[in-house]
Amino acid sequence: TYGSYPIILSTLTTTTQPRKDLTTMTILRRAILFLVAFASASAAPFELPELPYKYDALQPIIGEKTLRTHHTKHHAKYVSTVNTILSRDESKISLTLEQIIQSKGIRENNPFRFNNAAQIWNHSFYWKCMAPPNEGGGGLPDEKGLLSKLIVRDFGSFDDFRSDIESAALTAFGSGWAWL
Repeated sequence: TYGSYPIILSTLTTTTQPRKDLTTMTILRRAILFLVAFASASAAPFELPELPYKYDALQPIIGEKTLRTHHTKHHAKYVSTVNTILSRDESKISLTLEQIIQSKGIRENNPFRFNNAAQIWNHSFYWKCMAPPNEGGGGLPDEKGLLSKLIVRDFGSFDDFRSDIESAALTAFGSGWAWL
């Protein structure tokens, strides 16, 4: 599972160019986007999703205060903002979050709406990418699993992968998230 990663994996954008062939990663990313989109599609008004674990479940990697603030303040603000924007535009109220994000017209003509909708999606995806240690989170992926084999094939080793993804995250404008 992706929840086993001790690092944050992102969603919609990255501003760095990969240093290696990312064919496998592109396929994985598209598969994840497809699955998540169909699993979470619902129209506005949008709601702040419950976390799949308690606020203190990811300690010591992410503290309770940080997780609570990120969920109840940041994520909640994106939800509130998009719902407010959509309440002023009856023609868009029936769109799913994924339809808003995938709309070239919205992206180009209303970047504020697009960015806030994308952040709802980013955060909803982010919460699903992590798990407490007692539920399979933390540590390295199973060496015999497909994901581990693909990481070794494409990056040489897990350490090289971690170095590359951390470098991409640290040099990305904004939140510091990077795609796998």
